[in-house]
Amino acid sequence: MKYVLFEDPSGLQYPIVFPELVQHYIIVNSVRAAYPGVKPVSAGFCSTSGNAWGESISCKIKSNPKNDEWYLKKMFGVDV
Repeated sequence: MKYVLFEDPSGLQYPIVFPELVQHYIIVNSVRAAYPGVKPVSAGFCSTSGNAWGESISCKIKSNPKNDEWYLKKMFGVDV
């Protein structure tokens, strides 16, 4: 799976997870069009256990596993 971690203007961060067939930039462009103040802060690949790695080549954004895994584990219901 792929993911993008977004941050809203208040500083709240949240991940969006999607299939590997979808390009990161499609998700980023769609979210930014719907919510103009939201920005992507990291992106890459993830497992359902909440592990994060890699980067988005299409968006030129790297993953930040130390930060991203906390959000992904919370989303997947894995103990943090």
